[in-house]
Amino acid sequence: MPPKNLIPFTSLDREVKQLIGRSWSTMTYRRWIKDGVRGRVLPSRLVAGSRYILDSDLATFLQVDDARVPKGKRRKARGGNRG
Repeated sequence: MPPKNLIPFTSLDREVKQLIGRSWSTMTYRRWIKDGVRGRVLPSRLVAGSRYILDSDLATFLQVDDARVPKGKRRKARGGNRG
């Protein structure tokens, strides 16, 4: 049985939603692990054929540091006036 601080990949969606109040698709989590986002990769461990993420690694990965994102490159909020 894995230690308590390891989050199974299958439970990642629920954990992310608890931490920040929203979630993404399974493919997005896989992309975070494989390719990363803006040079940061979500570390994971393969234990007995199942993928796990440390809760501390997840919390660190999800921290948003606006100071690192250039002003013109910040994402704009979706929605609003389309047309």
